[in-house]
Amino acid sequence: MTWVNHNISKQLVHKARRGHKALALEELTYIHQRSTVRKSQRYERLSWAFHQLRQLIAYKAEAAGIPVLFVDPAHTSRTCPACGHCAQENRPSQSDFLCRQCGFAAHADVVGATNIRRKGLEARGTVNCPMVLLAVLGTA
Repeated sequence: MTWVNHNISKQLVHKARRGHKALALEELTYIHQRSTVRKSQRYERLSWAFHQLRQLIAYKAEAAGIPVLFVDPAHTSRTCPACGHCAQENRPSQSDFLCRQCGFAAHADVVGATNIRRKGLEARGTVNCPMVLLAVLGTA
C-alpha cells in the first residue's frame, strides 16, 4: 500500500505541477466510521492507508509549491453539476447519476469529481483556477 500511495501521490503532484494547478481532495477524516461496504470488501477498505496517502500528497505538493484544498465530501455524488439539485434519488445505482430535476445523466464518479472541483474552487475563492481532482474513495 505504501508503494501504491507513493506512486499515486507522485503522479498527482507531477500532473498538477506540470499544469500549474491545485489539488482538491475530499476531507476523509473518519471515513471508516462514515461509510459502509460489503462484508467481502471490509478488509480492503479498513486496511487502506488513506491518512498516509493524504500525508504523501500534502508533503510532495508543498515541496512543489502546489496548493492542496480539502473539501467536504457530503453530497458530492448526489448533487447535479448542471442545476444544483441534490437528492438521494439522483443515484439510481452505485455507478449511475440521473438528475430527477433537469435530466442530466453521467457516471456518479464523474459527477462527484466535478462537484469536488467546484467546492475546491469555491474554497480557493476563484472560479477560473484550473484544478486537478482526486476522489480517493467514492463520494458521499
